[in-house]
Amino acid sequence: MRTLTVSLTPHQAEMMQKRLKKAYAEGMASGEGREVRAEVLLAELKAEARIG
Repeated sequence: MRTLTVSLTPHQAEMMQKRLKKAYAEGMASGEGREVRAEVLLAELKAEARIG
Protein backbone atom coordinates (compact mmCIF):
# COMPACT_ATOMS: atom_id res chain seq x y z
CA MET A 1 0.00 0.00 0.00
CA ARG A 2 1.23 3.49 -0.77
CA THR A 3 1.10 6.41 1.67
CA LEU A 4 0.16 9.86 0.43
CA THR A 5 0.52 12.99 2.54
CA VAL A 6 -1.60 16.02 1.70
CA SER A 7 -1.60 19.42 3.38
CA LEU A 8 -4.97 21.12 3.74
CA THR A 9 -5.96 24.54 4.93
CA PRO A 10 -8.15 24.56 8.05
CA HIS A 11 -11.16 25.33 5.84
CA GLN A 12 -10.39 22.44 3.48
CA ALA A 13 -9.91 20.08 6.43
CA GLU A 14 -13.28 21.10 7.87
CA MET A 15 -15.01 20.56 4.53
CA MET A 16 -13.34 17.15 4.16
CA GLN A 17 -14.47 16.08 7.63
CA LYS A 18 -18.10 17.01 6.82
CA ARG A 19 -17.97 15.08 3.51
CA LEU A 20 -16.37 12.03 5.12
CA LYS A 21 -19.01 11.97 7.85
CA LYS A 22 -21.76 12.17 5.22
CA ALA A 23 -20.19 9.41 3.10
CA TYR A 24 -19.84 7.21 6.19
CA ALA A 25 -23.47 7.77 7.18
CA GLU A 26 -24.65 6.96 3.64
CA GLY A 27 -22.57 3.80 3.59
CA MET A 28 -23.94 2.64 6.93
CA ALA A 29 -27.50 3.36 5.80
CA SER A 30 -27.05 1.39 2.57
CA GLY A 31 -27.34 -1.96 4.34
CA GLU A 32 -25.18 -4.99 4.84
CA GLY A 33 -22.02 -5.39 2.83
CA ARG A 34 -21.23 -8.45 0.76
CA GLU A 35 -18.13 -10.42 -0.10
CA VAL A 36 -16.98 -10.13 -3.68
CA ARG A 37 -14.16 -11.98 -5.37
CA ALA A 38 -11.74 -9.61 -7.12
CA GLU A 39 -12.07 -11.29 -10.52
CA VAL A 40 -15.88 -11.08 -10.35
CA LEU A 41 -15.76 -7.39 -9.43
CA LEU A 42 -13.34 -6.61 -12.27
CA ALA A 43 -15.52 -8.47 -14.77
CA GLU A 44 -18.59 -6.50 -13.61
CA LEU A 45 -16.73 -3.19 -13.86
CA LYS A 46 -15.46 -4.00 -17.35
CA ALA A 47 -18.97 -4.93 -18.46
CA GLU A 48 -20.33 -1.64 -17.11
CA ALA A 49 -17.59 0.30 -18.91
CA ARG A 50 -18.53 -1.35 -22.23
CA ILE A 51 -22.22 -0.54 -21.74
CA GLY A 52 -21.89 2.95 -20.30
